[in-house]
Amino acid sequence: VIISDLNGKDVFQLIGHQQVVSDVSWSPDGQYLATVESTSLKIWDSQTFTLLYDFPIQLDDVFPFPTEIAWNPSSNQIAIMGNSGIYIWNMASNRIVNQISTSHNVFDAYWLSDNGIVYTASEDVVIANLSK
Repeated sequence: VIISDLNGKDVFQLIGHQQVVSDVSWSPDGQYLATVESTSLKIWDSQTFTLLYDFPIQLDDVFPFPTEIAWNPSSNQIAIMGNSGIYIWNMASNRIVNQISTSHNVFDAYWLSDNGIVYTASEDVVIANLSK
């Protein structure tokens, strides 16, 4: 992953991914940069670009390939979307804290607030309440 300025000049390169990166997302508070590939979710410090977390993703029939990631408003959880599901990863515990199965690919997600509701874009439109 190469970080460039607004003039297109490369300013930093994130080293560590072994596969194609499918999504990149800045945290709402601006402190972190998340990247995801088929085998891992990586969290980087947005100022130093130091790797803070390297969470391995276990591929299976329910979750064969992560396609998108979305931060919650507090910047402490990430929804990892893919074929037939969403995983919710928590920074404090460095683990998956919830899984939502869907019957179709999930293309995008949006956290309305920290109340646990995630809106998703997929063929079967899922509104997941994670607070239950």
